[in-house]
Amino acid sequence: MNFENVKISLEKQYNSLLKLFETAQSKQRLLIQYNQEKFDALIDDEERVIAEIAANEKERITTISQLKKNLPSSVMTNNISEILQIKGISVSEKTKDEIESLVIKIKEITRNVRTQNEKNMYLISASSKFLKDLITTVMSENNKNVLDRKM
Repeated sequence: MNFENVKISLEKQYNSLLKLFETAQSKQRLLIQYNQEKFDALIDDEERVIAEIAANEKERITTISQLKKNLPSSVMTNNISEILQIKGISVSEKTKDEIESLVIKIKEITRNVRTQNEKNMYLISASSKFLKDLITTVMSENNKNVLDRKM
């Protein structure tokens, strides 16, 4: 069995998720600076990274499916952590530890991306509310001035 391919696949996935996290952090800075042009360009980059993540996930699933062909047919899981626990599989402790470490890092960076996106959504929502309130205030002030002049 070739767990080295699984490790490579997980490394690619982690690196892509790290890029996504860095992009989300950059989006936050651009939201605060209100730099629409750079923000739009960053959205394009983010879409490319998301496509990369999707391709990495597909590769990971294919790699695990290939790996499972060498396992007993009773193994139904695609979870690499569970596969590593199966007795009798041939994998070095070093590779096993590296894979388990990558799985943990992937879970952690995924949580970080989710948290960062929640922060960005809050910033977008707060900005939107602020602009709506500002427009409402300006419009009501303009209407009040028009009414005052007519009297």
